[in-house]
Amino acid sequence: MDAQLPSLLGRTKALPVYLPELNHYVLAYPKATVPNLESLFYWERVDFGLKPTLRLNHAIAYRSAGPKGTAQVVAVKQLYASHYFQLALDLTACVPESSRVGGPGFYLITLKGSTQQGLTEFTGSLLRRIVVGKTRSAQEKALISIKKALEEKR
Repeated sequence: MDAQLPSLLGRTKALPVYLPELNHYVLAYPKATVPNLESLFYWERVDFGLKPTLRLNHAIAYRSAGPKGTAQVVAVKQLYASHYFQLALDLTACVPESSRVGGPGFYLITLKGSTQQGLTEFTGSLLRRIVVGKTRSAQEKALISIKKALEEKR
């Protein structure tokens, strides 16, 4: 996994440019320390594919003070999965948007990346379709839920 993580992070050019401290922390953990950061570890059971997957994750909450204000970022790095995924990294950022017509708002940005095992050839490609579809569906449901909760607070 050590060589795969820089490759996975390298797919997005934004993280090292806009969040260099977080990028360094994710790559260098546990040797790195960064201010304005909290982390924890948790086990998760994810139901997608043909059987549930047990995952161990490292969740990182980071507050970035950039030139246009603060951004709240949560990174979840998968450390172990019982099957399907060799490595997974989810980044979610809440970035303020003050120039919006009608008052301040924010952008909710989510990036997901992973490397898989055993999802090749005919059977693997079918399973991959199921896994990707269920992952996308879960993400859509989460975003709809967030939108609904925010609209109810108005």
